[in-house]
Amino acid sequence: MKKTFLYALICLFTFSISTYAGSSVTEKEIKKMAEKRAKEMKKEGWQVGAGDLPLEIQLRESFTKQFDKDEYGFSKFYVNNGMSIGENYDAAKIQATEVARQQLASSLKSELMNLTEQEIANKAIAPGDAASITKTLQKSTSISSATLPRTVAVVSCYRKNKNGNTEVQIYLFMSAKQALDNAKQALRDELEQEADGLSEKFNKLFE
Repeated sequence: MKKTFLYALICLFTFSISTYAGSSVTEKEIKKMAEKRAKEMKKEGWQVGAGDLPLEIQLRESFTKQFDKDEYGFSKFYVNNGMSIGENYDAAKIQATEVARQQLASSLKSELMNLTEQEIANKAIAPGDAASITKTLQKSTSISSATLPRTVAVVSCYRKNKNGNTEVQIYLFMSAKQALDNAKQALRDELEQEADGLSEKFNKLFE
């Protein structure tokens, strides 16, 4: 099997989100954004694989999910972008998907850390317990790509480079609520191994 050369470019996909934060975006506006972005990407050489939806439709769904909020105004989905270059399309796509999943796990861990610190500050919890929970979360390896809920590849495209390699770009989405629930459970299981009662104290933070 030929050796596959690849690189990973990872970024949190926030295209146009800050511009529209807190505002209502219509389907017509989303369609216009998707068409504009698709046109730009096609000029850059991006195309979709055989049997995949047209790029405009993929991007429209992507933007729609990004603007989808819950009743509290928080995003319903987490999204991350994975890129990889390989000698063939299949190998590059697999790697790009794994890169995106790893970054999703990292983003999820950071989000749970922020939420936990906020709840610790808002609720009465012994300093020692708070420190133990925070330390466990910081070093936790249980929140990983393997423990993520089901992800959906809403955007999948590729382009051929001048050297003949194939560059693949994947945008993965997952349910924010389900992802946080999974991450909390993974941390609960880990805290049960650390000290008696820590798991219950962690649960009380999010009651």
